[in-house]
Amino acid sequence: MGSQIGGVRKVKRQFIIGIVVAAVILAILLKRSVMSPRHHHKSSDPAPMEASSGPNSSAASVPKPDGVPYAGSLDVSASRTVPGMPLPTGLQASIDANFPGYRIPAAKDIIGGWANEKKPTDLSFLCRGDFNGDGIEDVAIILVGEQNWRLVIFEKDGQERHQVVFVARPKSKAELGKNWEQQMLSDPQQLLLRTVRKGETWAPEAGDDPKLGPMKVDAIEMIAKPIPNAYFSSLIIFKEGKYQQVYLEPLVELPAGAP
Repeated sequence: MGSQIGGVRKVKRQFIIGIVVAAVILAILLKRSVMSPRHHHKSSDPAPMEASSGPNSSAASVPKPDGVPYAGSLDVSASRTVPGMPLPTGLQASIDANFPGYRIPAAKDIIGGWANEKKPTDLSFLCRGDFNGDGIEDVAIILVGEQNWRLVIFEKDGQERHQVVFVARPKSKAELGKNWEQQMLSDPQQLLLRTVRKGETWAPEAGDDPKLGPMKVDAIEMIAKPIPNAYFSSLIIFKEGKYQQVYLEPLVELPAGAP
């Protein structure tokens, strides 16, 4: 009887030892699995498309506010990409050639009126349309410099070249005249651009009728907000072979070759 009890105890000890050894081995294996480096797979996504073909071009980026550039990451001072959309091919090259010292608005410039858009892809400083009626999309854009800013219209041809056809600067107090000083645009963010499409009827304010009728070509609406809680609208339209400001004229047209 005693020998049987001893045999049972011996079997129990062996069983317990076996469990302990198995537990130790399992713990070692789990530890090695956790500490071993994981494999990283390279993305098969294609490289992002470039925004322009010039030497200073950069990859197109996701829509985040950029400033003048004023889009990519939140700090895009070196980017040549407009927030929310890549620049048309060849536009940057034309800007570099014709407007040294000026740049496209970037993240740091998206303040004031430019920061109040409902969607990140709404660009208050740029609009596109077939402004001269030749069937090719053109661009109107506000460019900023160290001290000044310009509104420029670029017409695109069939070779993706952008020709400067309209340049304007804001009027001074003297040019606006007495009692109109509050309409002076001191900052580019006080002017918002919007495309009025062919066939639409434009009026600067409710009830006003500039007698333009439905647009015969796409036009550029300029929404000026020189002071808080007040604004007025003007239109730039290609008419009689040239671009003209309609209704109020907050800008002074410059020679097309002027920076």
